[in-house]
Amino acid sequence: MPNARAAQSASTFPPKIVNVVHQALKARLLGASIIHSGFDSLDSVLNLQFRLHYHVIGSRKLAKAVCDVLLKDSKRLEENLSMMEELNDYPEIARLVERILFNCFGMLLFYRGQFQESQRYLLHSLKIHNDTTSQDATPMKQYDQYLILENLYYRGLVSQDTNIMQNIFYKELLTHVNTIPQESNGLLFEYINMIVAKLRFSQIQDLADNFKTTADSPFILFLYVMKEFQTPSQKHFDNDDLYLKLGQNILSRTKFPAAGEANNENLEHFNVFLQYYFKFTYIKNTKVNPGWYSFIVSSMEKTFQSIEISKTAMILFQNLSRNNSNDEIHKNSFKRESILNFANFVKYNDKYYQLNDKSHRDIISLIDAYAFILQDSSKVDSIENLFDYDNTVSTFAASLNSFYKEYNLPLMSQTESLDWLENSTRCVYPENISEILVNAWSTLYEIRKFQLDFLISNDLTSYLCNAMMLSTKEKEIATDKENAQGEEEETLRELQFKFSYTLAQQRHIEAAIKTLESLILSRNPNYYKAWHLLALCRSVQEDKEISYKIVCSVLEAMSESFQNNTLLINDRWQFIHLKLTQVAIIEEIFGTLEALETLPEVFELYTTLFPDSQPELNSMGPKYSQTKEYLLQMIWIFAANMYMRTKDNDSDAKAAIKEAIHVESKFKNLNCNIANGYLSIIKNEPNVALKEFETVLYYDENNLDALIGFAALIFPEELDKEERNLESYYTLSLDKKPTKSARLTFVNETDRSAAYARLKFLLECAILESVEAYHCPDVWWYLSLIYEKYQDDEYKSSLLKCVKYQELNPIRSLRYCNY
Repeated sequence: MPNARAAQSASTFPPKIVNVVHQALKARLLGASIIHSGFDSLDSVLNLQFRLHYHVIGSRKLAKAVCDVLLKDSKRLEENLSMMEELNDYPEIARLVERILFNCFGMLLFYRGQFQESQRYLLHSLKIHNDTTSQDATPMKQYDQYLILENLYYRGLVSQDTNIMQNIFYKELLTHVNTIPQESNGLLFEYINMIVAKLRFSQIQDLADNFKTTADSPFILFLYVMKEFQTPSQKHFDNDDLYLKLGQNILSRTKFPAAGEANNENLEHFNVFLQYYFKFTYIKNTKVNPGWYSFIVSSMEKTFQSIEISKTAMILFQNLSRNNSNDEIHKNSFKRESILNFANFVKYNDKYYQLNDKSHRDIISLIDAYAFILQDSSKVDSIENLFDYDNTVSTFAASLNSFYKEYNLPLMSQTESLDWLENSTRCVYPENISEILVNAWSTLYEIRKFQLDFLISNDLTSYLCNAMMLSTKEKEIATDKENAQGEEEETLRELQFKFSYTLAQQRHIEAAIKTLESLILSRNPNYYKAWHLLALCRSVQEDKEISYKIVCSVLEAMSESFQNNTLLINDRWQFIHLKLTQVAIIEEIFGTLEALETLPEVFELYTTLFPDSQPELNSMGPKYSQTKEYLLQMIWIFAANMYMRTKDNDSDAKAAIKEAIHVESKFKNLNCNIANGYLSIIKNEPNVALKEFETVLYYDENNLDALIGFAALIFPEELDKEERNLESYYTLSLDKKPTKSARLTFVNETDRSAAYARLKFLLECAILESVEAYHCPDVWWYLSLIYEKYQDDEYKSSLLKCVKYQELNPIRSLRYCNY
């Protein structure tokens, strides 16, 4: 290897080489695997480093066989470096390659148990590092800082003594790092996180206590908050007032910058700390001192277009909106201020991007801000000329995709996402990078999950797959290891369920079943909503026995969980709907009368699961549709619909609807209107039915049940004698109500044509906007009838879709399992 240290200490890089090398190091700090630095030797050693991190960061362990392969490759690389003349003219690159390689040797030898040899390589690497200062923000210096912390971490582990390791960390950490790194510096973040995890809370507290008297660096406060994140189950001191006092002291020494001056560094650094602190309080739903509002406003007044302060303000005002105010006016005011500061944050970042050769200041921070603001906003929060919600979502999606392309990160396409088991790969990035990207993809899914075009185009499955690829990392946090791994598994399990659910929505039933069985249920046998989704997918099959057995088994398991008092409120809702699914399958197999006999069990189950003595079970969210009263109404309406399908039970159906209406008077449940509309059709009262359906469509123009009811009035089912005899032969004629449909009376043909035109418009709008309507066979059937009336060739494709979706139609809507 060339004697890099003997070469000149300073070298002048052509700007083009500097840019390429810096971009490569920025990519590795993010955790990227495909590196093009312009130096084969640097690319090779960075690739080796990535392969090592894939196991070390990804699972916190290294199998002996993998370690031997990597050690062999490291030795081969060391031998080849001595013959690479490209490094002779670039001593700084040579030193960088040497430091990376020696760090890798030290890590590999540590996992081989050769601690003395490991320490020798680590100390050798430490001797040749460049002297850096935390103020130097070039990627080369940032990367060097990360290498030093990696070296420190493994020198601590090599000691094989917890007290010695902790003392090494305690003494050396602040000599190497004294500023909070940018979020894009993922590897530096990772090692700070791992070092803090090894320190005792008392040691972090000591550092924080020292800071209280010196007030020199918010970095120590950042370490303290990081430790709180790592140990969420522990009780922590409320330092909110102290933090505010420290911030006010810094603010009192700050002046607005003169022309040519930068913003006050201490104030901006303190605001970076506040971003993490306010996120912590936001997640924990903790109130903060109202004095923070004045602090942030004063910080804005004493700085010029500060990127950091605008982001801090965005998070704080959202926090104040959620946790500090019960008044809707104040909530909306704080939310609006949060959005305005987000707009400023984006504007300042764009200006930085244009002035710095189209290079982002901190791309991960930008992605994080987009996800944060979009999670708690909607179209109604748009602000003219400043914040357009739809445009912001589109920009967010485009930025996320361009970020992946810029850094050559694995990105699963729409087509590939339909077969996760075949096309998936495991992506390992530093923890903070993974969490932000998982949150970003999940946010996009949540925003667009009800939009039909994104479902059909496979964008939704792509979002979920890209999130799942990042959610396979095993975490190790000192005292809360099991808790952290549980949260990681829960996140991945929820993503896998959403993916299976989306496949089922697209009617990729076999793929959904395969994903449920192989990814979720084999590892999470008590994940009830996944079992419910599997039962609904299996109900597509002509033989309903498998679906019925699944439902019965899960109901039994849920009963045991209830006896053990381990059912959460969401599971209780799932329990009720699973029971209703069982009743629906019984009706399909044995007939309606047999199913009606099981209805009392549903009401008994409801009374048992939601007793009046437990008010905490009254609601699982702020909406009326999340109250137990709404759930009871759904049961009554389910019963009413069953009564309508039997002979001589119209009065029972009417009574059931009446009971549903009387359950709660605080809100109007449109499902009661729909049920009454269908009952009116059976009673041959078309005008009453029309009024009920029109009422529903006034509030929800894409309501599927109301649309089909309206269509049934315009195109009543007409069977001739032979068809009626055939229907009677193939059904349980003892309990099935004979076909009877109400017919609207039209004044003339113009009136009839107008009704056809309106129905056509409503149905065509529905299949463009509604996921359920698009996959509903009845909608396509009525469209085919309309197209046939208009002699439109589209009736053929409509009929084909009707047949297709009828064959893939589950026993109940998929939405009933998604609680």
